[in-house]
Amino acid sequence: MNLVAAAYVAAGHYPTCERYVLSAQLRRAAISVVANITEGYARPGPRQLRAFLDIAYASARECDVLLLVSVRVGALTKLQAAPVHSTTSIVSRQLLALLRALRAGSG
Repeated sequence: MNLVAAAYVAAGHYPTCERYVLSAQLRRAAISVVANITEGYARPGPRQLRAFLDIAYASARECDVLLLVSVRVGALTKLQAAPVHSTTSIVSRQLLALLRALRAGSG
């Protein structure tokens, strides 16, 4: 949830012309991370959990790319992007560690 909150704060800093492009996509990607983790844990088996965690990890990486693009094109400053980037990095590392543990446990 911290990632979604940080993304929404950053989205408020985007210029009006990016409201429906980069800003909206960043919010969707952040929500996708949380939603896919939740949905994965609601599924009955480890294979499905891993599939949803893979999607969540990809969405977290998408957040990073969107932040890089946003800074590069001047839609956000590095300072405005930093909280989302920091949270995305933490979530990505946690998801990757969890995915590795789940794969190791399945043989």
